[in-house]
Amino acid sequence: MTYKKTLFQREQRSEAEFPIRKPISWLFLVALVCSWPSLAEPFLQQVEQDLTDHAHDMQWPKFRHEIALWLPNNAQALPDCQTGLKITRSNPSKAPIGRVNYSVECTDTKWQLRAVATVKVFLPVLHAKAEIARNQALSAGNSFYKEAEVSRLSQGFITKPQDRQQFLPTQFQQVMSKRRIRAGKAISPYQLQIANLVSAGETVIIRAQVNNFSATMKGKALQSGKLGDKIQVENLSSNKRIQAIVVETGVVETVF
Repeated sequence: MTYKKTLFQREQRSEAEFPIRKPISWLFLVALVCSWPSLAEPFLQQVEQDLTDHAHDMQWPKFRHEIALWLPNNAQALPDCQTGLKITRSNPSKAPIGRVNYSVECTDTKWQLRAVATVKVFLPVLHAKAEIARNQALSAGNSFYKEAEVSRLSQGFITKPQDRQQFLPTQFQQVMSKRRIRAGKAISPYQLQIANLVSAGETVIIRAQVNNFSATMKGKALQSGKLGDKIQVENLSSNKRIQAIVVETGVVETVF
């Protein structure tokens, strides 16, 4: 089966800005519609809708994209579909970027064909500014955002703050590299881990608050924990074991 290809380029914004669209290249669209009347435009609209929905779910920031469409040459001989086309992705569980296979079906005239869209998405992606050693903390000094075509990043990627916040440093949270990351390379979530703020066996400060009463005491962590984890600690004054929440480095708060 042979296919004919055309290319569309657009810039899109996420969330509330999705409906705002810049005009596509009408020269390409007219050429395609002339070749495949009633097929090209709804196919393009479905591809863009799938991408828009996915970008919204992933909370992507502003992004740029290119769409290349392939339709079989024999589609020109098919009768027009009067009741509307049914256009669906062959694998809905896969992100609609990169090479995306579609099924195009017309129920009234009983024809079906396969079509392909190649969707390139360009996003600001976190990269290593300098080499990041194993167990080194992520920081503004060794990482930066740079636009990249994300369908090529098979191990995943980290974009602007609204995406994958669990891998961004906060006031009390450190993000560490699991392995060495070379300078200039995109940083994958699988290369990072959140550092423990409390390690098993270390002395911690236990904070307790009931109504207007608050107190602090020394304790011993019986488990390691990250920010927000519930762990077991031992009150060194009473030798009682209690459950507490990790709130910052070496500090836990009691759970009632």
